[in-house]
Amino acid sequence: MKLTELVTINQSIKGQLNKAEQEIIAKVTTLQEKIDELVANAADADLPQEVVDSLTEVQTASQALDDLNADVVEELPVV
Repeated sequence: MKLTELVTINQSIKGQLNKAEQEIIAKVTTLQEKIDELVANAADADLPQEVVDSLTEVQTASQALDDLNADVVEELPVV
């Protein structure tokens, strides 16, 4: 294998990982929006404890997925 081939393979892998990251983030965002909607709709309802526990578990899983990727922090240019 030549160095140029290795670079090409690494770039391909990086592209796949970036794509997977964006897909995961989109899924987490959609899931969190649905959870927020359910919570808002049920704000005045008395839910069974098993439902509350289930929502908590999903929110925890959603946060765990979100935590896999560091939030992008934009650095301001130094003037």
